[in-house]
Amino acid sequence: MKKLLLFFGLILSGNITFSQCEIDPFIEQNYTESAKILALREIQSNPQDPHYDNPIIPEARYTPYLEKLSAIYENPNNISEIDSLFNEFEIKANAYYTADDYIFTKEMSLYIDPSIAWIDDFINTGVSGIASLDNLMSNYNFTIYNHIDANFCNCKWVTIRSTEIFNTLALENNFIAISGINDAFAELFMDGLSNYTGIPYYVSNEDVSVADISVENNKFTFTLYSGDCFAGCQWDKSWTAEVDNNCNLTNFYLSNIRYSSTKFSIYPNPASENIFFESNFPVNKIEVYSVLGQKVQTLNSTNLKEINISSLPKGVYFLRVYNTNEKIIVRKFIKQ
Repeated sequence: MKKLLLFFGLILSGNITFSQCEIDPFIEQNYTESAKILALREIQSNPQDPHYDNPIIPEARYTPYLEKLSAIYENPNNISEIDSLFNEFEIKANAYYTADDYIFTKEMSLYIDPSIAWIDDFINTGVSGIASLDNLMSNYNFTIYNHIDANFCNCKWVTIRSTEIFNTLALENNFIAISGINDAFAELFMDGLSNYTGIPYYVSNEDVSVADISVENNKFTFTLYSGDCFAGCQWDKSWTAEVDNNCNLTNFYLSNIRYSSTKFSIYPNPASENIFFESNFPVNKIEVYSVLGQKVQTLNSTNLKEINISSLPKGVYFLRVYNTNEKIIVRKFIKQ
């Protein structure tokens, strides 16, 4: 009896709290993909994660994000800015762009032997007649997105895309195990970059085209990006909502308005042989990505000033620029 009285006494004194974690129907309908993206960022950032090699994102991994987004959406203090995040701005997690790193969600590239008997049927119909390949295509809702004859690998470079969010990094070995597929790798989902669907809005007098949600230690940051986002998004504006483990909204504030102080220019652009840099910070590492998201070149040095691009095929590329180990900026260039 004493234990029961103590239990009720603790409730009345406020020393026991119960989880208020629920999922709002609006959030479940409109933010499940965002929750999967947030969970996938966590999974892909740690090769020791127990689900790192699991193509499917377990419900238990993304449900907590839905619960905490619901807590923010509930907006118990009727803060108008919070309503704007979900209604006017419609800010959702971006399947391609994040300020921290890239993730791999929907798209893969396959390097296929051009002499393999089933290649034409596969490209034309998405069905190869090879059970293991056709099962992968069907189970993960992949369809043929693009294909080219690639001289650098003497192969058919076939890009496949799913309509759903998967951990595509975990599928690479499944495809490589199929005879005739020489290589397979997860791709960046480039079409997901410009994902802003909210009302017309401007940051630093530039149209917002990219939105994202990021999470760190129960802090959910909602960000709008503007400027040339294919070259790195020069401007952004962010709001942060803090949610505790019992799904209580504990804090909300405007966390950032960024007007880029980083100066980095490249010339000539377009270029055919060499690209030169001017910057107000030391450049110690540069990665070159194709428009499909494939890393094609890496340079490591102290205070880099130029890069030779003569061996690259003609096309559009992106420079990912680092100062020591910190990514500073992304710039687009054209190889002619």
